[in-house]
Amino acid sequence: MLRHANYLVELENEVTIIGVSNVDEYENGVFFKGCATKSDVQEYLKLKFDQFDIIFINIKEDLNILKFYMPHSRIIEVCQNGPHFNNDKFIDIYAFVGYGQFAFYSVKYKRYRNKFMMLPNVSVLDHYGDEINGIEETEQIIWVGGLNKQGLRRWGNAMSKILEIYPDLIWKLCIPSYDLPKNKELPIIFSGLNLPQDRLIIQNLNSQELAKEIKKSKILLTSLGGEDGPSAYLDGHALGIPVLSADDIIGKFSNPEGTGIRCTSKKDCYNAINYLLQNKDVRIQLGKNGKKWYENNYPINLQNHLLEQIIQYLSINSDENFPRKTIIQSDRKFSIRFYLERMEIKLIGLKFFK
Repeated sequence: MLRHANYLVELENEVTIIGVSNVDEYENGVFFKGCATKSDVQEYLKLKFDQFDIIFINIKEDLNILKFYMPHSRIIEVCQNGPHFNNDKFIDIYAFVGYGQFAFYSVKYKRYRNKFMMLPNVSVLDHYGDEINGIEETEQIIWVGGLNKQGLRRWGNAMSKILEIYPDLIWKLCIPSYDLPKNKELPIIFSGLNLPQDRLIIQNLNSQELAKEIKKSKILLTSLGGEDGPSAYLDGHALGIPVLSADDIIGKFSNPEGTGIRCTSKKDCYNAINYLLQNKDVRIQLGKNGKKWYENNYPINLQNHLLEQIIQYLSINSDENFPRKTIIQSDRKFSIRFYLERMEIKLIGLKFFK
């Protein structure tokens, strides 16, 4: 979010971020408006409703109120948790944060496709690469994500066997929340699994600390499905660590062949971990491939370029006469239009050669 805001400032826009701070703050030319409650947000919008041309959101509620206060503002939903089509009449652009996510929704929800654009996640850890290059691999596997993420129990089932085989190995779970378990018992998601508590570490880390922990890990474990924004995958690739992920369309686009392994079943999970632990050369090569893939596909200015593209599109599309598609014909392999065009060509040909 801050990267987007900084670039918008570079494009000579005034940027205000609402809803993430309780007090007013300025950072790199970006104003963080302090709003402790939803009513504070609404009062601020009432006061400043005519000063916002474009609004980036990651919420699914109260868009009717937002549009009421700012009827002439354009709304972009940054689809970190999937698009919410029930708000379609209020949304001008659905900005997708993953290429697999973009592909999935483009195929499944054709009627909204004219509003789809890309604003992909990038690794927020990549700029720590130089300062952690000297960190050596340790006897550690890392999970990055919440304790409610899909597939974590399957990883737990696999790791219960792996930790038996490798007695010096540690499994570190890094979650994006300060609500850590308050006792030493296993999290409920691991109930019934034989996981040694002294080698299962749960932490919340800042970006720099997380980059160091990923860098010294042998393998990065990520969600096994249900992801829209594949930021954890990209963190692993940016830091040169092999990634194990789901074998779905998100994983296919964000953890492609040669950069990691995609898994589905508990057996897949166990086999993938065990194979990589036994083959250091493969781990190193996958990490190198992933880092090269990330650098080739996620250059430093990628988000800036696509953000500027969205802004330019909205400036053109501000004209009410801008043409909009209503029916997606091109998805039909052989539509009625296809046959009619062929008949027309044949009739013209017959007339021409008569």
